[in-house]
Amino acid sequence: MDMDTQGRKRVLDGYDSINLDGIQEEMCPLLGVKCQFVMDTRKRPFGGSECVIVVLEDEERSKWAAFSATFDNPAQFPFIVSEWAEETQLRWTESYPALPQREKVIRSVARIVLDLLQIQNKEYTATSYITTLINRKIKRAENNKLPGATVSECLDQQSLMAGYLIPDLEDSPCVFVHGDLTAENVIVDEDFNVTAIIDLGFAEIIPLQFSACFPNFLTHEFESLHEPVEVEHGSGTDGPLVWRSRNTGMMRRDRAFYLRCVEEFSRGDSMLEAYYELLAAKDENKKLAAKVKELEETCENQKARLTTLTDSVLSRANKREYVANERFLNLVSAVADILPRFANEANQIRAQVSTESRNSKNAVTATGN
Repeated sequence: MDMDTQGRKRVLDGYDSINLDGIQEEMCPLLGVKCQFVMDTRKRPFGGSECVIVVLEDEERSKWAAFSATFDNPAQFPFIVSEWAEETQLRWTESYPALPQREKVIRSVARIVLDLLQIQNKEYTATSYITTLINRKIKRAENNKLPGATVSECLDQQSLMAGYLIPDLEDSPCVFVHGDLTAENVIVDEDFNVTAIIDLGFAEIIPLQFSACFPNFLTHEFESLHEPVEVEHGSGTDGPLVWRSRNTGMMRRDRAFYLRCVEEFSRGDSMLEAYYELLAAKDENKKLAAKVKELEETCENQKARLTTLTDSVLSRANKREYVANERFLNLVSAVADILPRFANEANQIRAQVSTESRNSKNAVTATGN
């Protein structure tokens, strides 16, 4: 696809085959009145990640919706017709908006997420849901259409499945999740009231125990903030649709506030309380994972320092300095305690220090005599 200077899509694979007049014809009987293209989208449509967006409006600006998942329609192309959301996309950075507005948006999004969870069914259990997904992978692997995975590996996943499920939530309802709560999909007015959530392209109904996650804008950001999002067709690249994970102090604060909002809004509803517990556990796991990584890095740094000290001490001609180097011995003990896999090496160093210390003392005694 290509973009013009204002970020609107000019070219999309198959775009020329879309009968825009057919969409207009489809909407007129649906609304019962005539409608027309507005905002110059007949010639210059807006762009989503993998779609083009045209805007039609009737005389009374009525609210309406329609869709077709096939090519058998007046537009001769699959389409979704939904209400146009006024106002602007949320802008969200480390320093913008200010704290009161940040909390206002976060509270609103938390409430919306919990409201969406009320859309539910009991079509399948958690086990049947995962089993279906794995079986699909197995079929793809059997047909060599699953790069990087084999049938055997898929079967291994299946055998490990039970260990990752929460038995108490096995028969909980399946709930609706948005799946793509980026800042660009949150519409706000000038006072930062959330007026709409858009783009349900990744929305799905899934078992409750798999539904808990933080909004994307509290955990990730685009490489280039607030630029039009596109996927380059045929070029083999993803353009600016590249995510990077962040965990800054402000993001941690935002997530903590979001979690408190979810806790507050879920009180008195057992299903929502279970959702909160899942989300809180996920947040705690992230904290633990970060702590483990920090400790591992500390251990590796300590081991590197220990290796340097060892080389330095062992290279000294006067072994009597070994005896006085308590800091070195303390470092050996500390690293051995933190890094179990280094214990054997630490014990060998301690033994070597002890032997060389005795030899040094004997040498001093012999010299004194």
